[in-house]
Amino acid sequence: MLWYSIVQNKSHIKSNYLKEDVLNLLDKTFVIPDSYTYNLFEVSKEYIARPDLIALDAYGDTMYTDVMCKLNGISNPFELNEGMKLILPSPEDIDKFIIKPPIEESEDYVDPTSTQSTKTKSSKRQANEAIIGDSRFKIDKNSKIVIY
Repeated sequence: MLWYSIVQNKSHIKSNYLKEDVLNLLDKTFVIPDSYTYNLFEVSKEYIARPDLIALDAYGDTMYTDVMCKLNGISNPFELNEGMKLILPSPEDIDKFIIKPPIEESEDYVDPTSTQSTKTKSSKRQANEAIIGDSRFKIDKNSKIVIY
């Protein structure tokens, strides 16, 4: 359930090289609001290395585990030890941590294939701009993703 709640908000990248969609792991899953109320929570023995159980008890759902961990600087659940104090947004304010939809579903999304032209070796380009045909890497023509 935890994995699904984090992954469901990621956009998919289409790749002709991999022949399947892959997840864009750089998508943000939440935004910290300007103001919110919170409670301090001290980790006890039953919650050691189990941030999902804390989220389940605090909010009734494990989908907020990612928000809770990132807010407290926890990148590895095994870092969660007895006696640690965590900031838990109040249940009333947890939804202020807006979980963004995948970029393709947002109003600001612009399809890169419809607005950008494909550069070739003879085209003018910036020094750091990838071009199709360069042998050091491949460029997915549909998504404009560079694969090294």
